[in-house]
Amino acid sequence: MSKEKPSWDDIPSIEGLEVDYDYTPESLEGKRRYVRMEINELTYMFEVTEIVVIIADESRQIKGKMNDLSQSGISVIIPKQLTKDQHVKLGFMLGRKKIVSNGLVRHARTMGSEYLVGIEFIDMEVSMKGCIAETYAAKVLEKSHKM
Repeated sequence: MSKEKPSWDDIPSIEGLEVDYDYTPESLEGKRRYVRMEINELTYMFEVTEIVVIIADESRQIKGKMNDLSQSGISVIIPKQLTKDQHVKLGFMLGRKKIVSNGLVRHARTMGSEYLVGIEFIDMEVSMKGCIAETYAAKVLEKSHKM
């Protein structure tokens, strides 16, 4: 004779631990996998006025300026248009560390005479993702020391 295994439903509720609401994030950060670091935070941390990003497609190289950064991607202001779903390679310096990755253009929109493009990192080396994560951690630590 086999005895049935107990299920989670057989365990009684713990009094006082009912949840009476559904959690919804209050900001976009709550909906994103990784938090974006804004350019003003990054330039302050690295004591630079801007962070240059070089983007290459099959026929050209475009020099742009970083707008924001997360572990999963970057937004860049560039003088020439890229198209959604276009494959690119990109590189930039984060402090003294060179970050290079393949990328996929997720969005591109006109911003005056320039273009704002969002690029998802594709197959980025773990060490480079780690560098971005460490930069975010340093930003958080710096903020906590100011409080």
